[in-house]
Amino acid sequence: ASFDTTALWYTAFFCIGIAGPGVFMGTLFLSEKYPQLRAVITSIAAAAWDSSALVFLLFQEIYFHMGISLEITCILWLVLCVVTGFGTWLVLPSWQEVQRLRTEPVCEPLDTAASSDNDHEVDASSPETLRVVEQVQDHRHESSGVAAPASTFLSQFCRRDTLLILFFMSVYNLKSAFYITTFADQMRYIFPLRTAESLAVTFDVAFPIGGLLTSIASSFMLERFGSREDIYMSVVLILAIAFGIFNLLPYLAAQYLGALLFGPTRTLQWACYFHFLSLPSRYSPEYVGRLLGYGNLVIAIVGDIPPYLLNSYVESGAAGAASSRYVSVHLALQLMVVAGLLLPLHLSHHSGTMSTTREQPCKINSESSNLVSSDGVHRDRKISPAAPSQW
Repeated sequence: ASFDTTALWYTAFFCIGIAGPGVFMGTLFLSEKYPQLRAVITSIAAAAWDSSALVFLLFQEIYFHMGISLEITCILWLVLCVVTGFGTWLVLPSWQEVQRLRTEPVCEPLDTAASSDNDHEVDASSPETLRVVEQVQDHRHESSGVAAPASTFLSQFCRRDTLLILFFMSVYNLKSAFYITTFADQMRYIFPLRTAESLAVTFDVAFPIGGLLTSIASSFMLERFGSREDIYMSVVLILAIAFGIFNLLPYLAAQYLGALLFGPTRTLQWACYFHFLSLPSRYSPEYVGRLLGYGNLVIAIVGDIPPYLLNSYVESGAAGAASSRYVSVHLALQLMVVAGLLLPLHLSHHSGTMSTTREQPCKINSESSNLVSSDGVHRDRKISPAAPSQW
């Protein structure tokens, strides 16, 4: 006897929605265990977020062209998820390890060739060495002119740089969500049916594949400019504005360019966002989880609820007015995205302040575990300062 599986499908979709953020945020915490791979980890996490749309294309291909039933496909996919999930779980840091990592200072090794032959070794754990490190740390804060380190989650969440990046992420996520849900319908109002369907297919394929391939470029960019938030956020804003311009132009070539650019821009946007919030020089590591959680909640509320209202506004117009209403909605959202340029401008204005509070580079002696700072002070690790209360 057959039974209605609708409830099971709704339950499955609910489970996907609940588990998804935990999977991504849990993966991001690998950067605490492997800080030298932070750029790669954040890029892969962002790419996985968008390229997961490939699963639906893969299921369609298996079901319609290979003749494999949906039940068999889902069982095989479940096995794959369990195997990969268990492998990921094995490399994730435990809570005790996370606590230990957060209490230890962070050091980014430099080329040992730059170390002087006259460097002498000292006991890295001696009280004298620790005292010198603390004095250097205090001197950095005094000379930087920055307010005292933030000690609460709220003070870091309400900081100007945090609010600006959440504004941009929310606005662009709103534009992205509206674009994804209405792209095919909008194209039917502008172009003939066959052309509109070709554009829709191009977008369906280019979105996940473009996002997946962008992870390579974003990891290189964040590796090279990971400490220059103003630079990589400027790149994101430029791409987002360019995508919005292509979307507003009523030309076939422009719409193809917009469909091809959407995936890479969105993936790069999320990779830079994850990287930005995970920087220990900007935010206290113990607050990163809540920053991501509450930040993603704000982005979801702003980006996922209004598209239904905007679509109702477009569809409620008189016959033939839908096309112009699509343009008016995208134009209003585009102006809000342009306002996001305040973020890289703010970061660029305060980049000098940031550089004075960042960790001084240190060098690892290849024959010992001692570290030698660029100012000639031997230490066992490079101290990572707590995040300032304002930037």
